Amino acid sequence: MSRTLRTFIAVDLALTPPLRSVLRELNEMGRAIRAVTPDNLHITLKFLGEINASLLRTIDAVISEVASRYEAFDMTIEGLGAFPKTERPTVIWAGLNHAEPLIKFASELTTDLKSLGFPPERRPLHPHVTLARVKSKPPPEYFALMANHEETPFGHVAVEAIKLYQSELKKTGPVYSVMNQVSLA
Repeated sequence: MSRTLRTFIAVDLALTPPLRSVLRELNEMGRAIRAVTPDNLHITLKFLGEINASLLRTIDAVISEVASRYEAFDMTIEGLGAFPKTERPTVIWAGLNHAEPLIKFASELTTDLKSLGFPPERRPLHPHVTLARVKSKPPPEYFALMANHEETPFGHVAVEAIKLYQSELKKTGPVYSVMNQVSLA
C-alpha cells in the first residue's frame, strides 16, 4: 500500500527584522490571530495536497525542468494586506514587488503539473507571504497595524531555489520538511 504525503512547492523566505517585529505584534493580539512560526515563512507557488509518494520523483523532475529555465532573482517585501479583505480578514499577508518572474514560474509549473493530474488554480497567483491566520474578530490593534504598514518596506527576498515541502498538520501548527530543493540557473 502506497503512502500519501501532504505537499506544496514554495520559495523560502529569510526573516527580516521588520517582519520579525510585525510577527511579534501579531502574536500579542490574543487568540483571534495566530501568527505563523518564523521558521515556516515561505511563498507558496503550488499547493499539491495529498499525493501518492510514488509521484515524488516525477514532481521533482517537473520542478527541475521549470527551474532550469530561470535564473535567480530578487523581490522586495512591501506592505501588509489581508484576504479576503482588510475589514474581514482570514489571512494577513505581506506583499511582494518585482514578483513577475515568480508569477511566470508558478504559471509554467502549474501547466507542467497538469498532466500529472494537478488541476490549475481557480485564481491567478497573488504572490504573498502569509504572516497570520485570523480565527475570529480581530482586536482594534489589528486595524492600526494594517494602516501603519500599508506600504512599509520589509526587506528583500533572493529567490535562488525552489523547494518541495511535506506539511504535517499537528495540534501546535503545521510542521514543514524540505523533501527536495532545486537551484535556479
